[in-house]
Amino acid sequence: MRRSRRPRRALGREPQGHHRRQRHPPSGTRLLGKCSLRRLHVPLTPISPYLPPQVRLLGDGRRTRTDTPQERSAAVLADLARSGDNKFAIVEAGGVGPLVAMLVDGSREAQSAAAGAIWHLAALEPNKKVIYYAGAIVPLVALLSSGSTDAQTYSAGALWHLASSADSKAQMAEAGAIPPLVAVLRSPSAEAREHAAAVLSTLARGQVANKRAILKAAGLPPLIKLLTDPRVQSQQYAACALWGLAESEELNCAREMVEEHVIAPLIEMLQANHPSTRGFAAACLVSLCAQPEAQVGIKQVGGGEPLVKLARGQPSWLRSRAVEMLEMLGIPVPEPDDTPVTAAKGSPAGGTVTGANSNSPRMTFHSKTTFHVFSFQASNSSNWLREVRAQADRGW
Repeated sequence: MRRSRRPRRALGREPQGHHRRQRHPPSGTRLLGKCSLRRLHVPLTPISPYLPPQVRLLGDGRRTRTDTPQERSAAVLADLARSGDNKFAIVEAGGVGPLVAMLVDGSREAQSAAAGAIWHLAALEPNKKVIYYAGAIVPLVALLSSGSTDAQTYSAGALWHLASSADSKAQMAEAGAIPPLVAVLRSPSAEAREHAAAVLSTLARGQVANKRAILKAAGLPPLIKLLTDPRVQSQQYAACALWGLAESEELNCAREMVEEHVIAPLIEMLQANHPSTRGFAAACLVSLCAQPEAQVGIKQVGGGEPLVKLARGQPSWLRSRAVEMLEMLGIPVPEPDDTPVTAAKGSPAGGTVTGANSNSPRMTFHSKTTFHVFSFQASNSSNWLREVRAQADRGW
């Protein structure tokens, strides 16, 4: 008996009850393209299975318009890039090039998302070179002026990560990054101010031309205002930037800094219980104290008494700086005592600071926040700047 042939399927149709095997989760890229993973409550696995299709959705990153798959994909990648393993995977999948192109030729939302993704990707050292050679610095600098508040925050954060190399810092200066960074210091966003101060703190410790550019852009007032910012990190970066300006003999800006009332907040920082801010404040004050204008200013705000208290403490780098300033001010230096340095007023409850000679080089508060204390000492007053630079590079 003759067997009948099976009817051919119509082109482009699937028979009922039959489903073609999917290579990727069904409609996964479409779903993720509409909103972020956090809104979908999708757990961020070390390497998300949705990452490769998201990178492909970026295309070349050019001419990205509002409410398009490219724009939504950049937002998802910015969320995925928070994970350390995803940082590697996105770069390996070729996501840096399209993201950098999106910074130049994209909608405001796409630019913000791309800047956020690059900010997270640049946190890893191997990714920094890839991002640098992809030409990200110039468009990131441009977003500091033309982008939204979020774009400014993310761009400044990305520049902060990239500023670890001399080539990147040189390109930032050539791209005119200092004036817009100074402008971001006045941003209503606390995170944007912190990131901008961080980049300026790195640039201010470099070439004299960068320091002149900060002064020319009227960077002193906003940096001094940040010394009283609620964020401790912002205070630290601002004090570091001011120290970089104060130590320059070519600029000789001590009088200008004193006129902008920098002495009082620096003295207050010396009395706080944050080792990072105290260290940079002391470094800045020592640089200023060599000038007569600063000496008068320290005495006028009553800075001698806090310095005497520090000089009575256990031998440490900070005490050495206090002694050095007292000698320049002509104030008698007290003998050190063996009383441990305790938490200052206003510090977290229960916090104590161990001295430099203690076996425990850390201080721990009940808030589970741990800070390093100064564990190195200056051999003499001639090389203290070198030691401050080395300690600042290592982290206080």
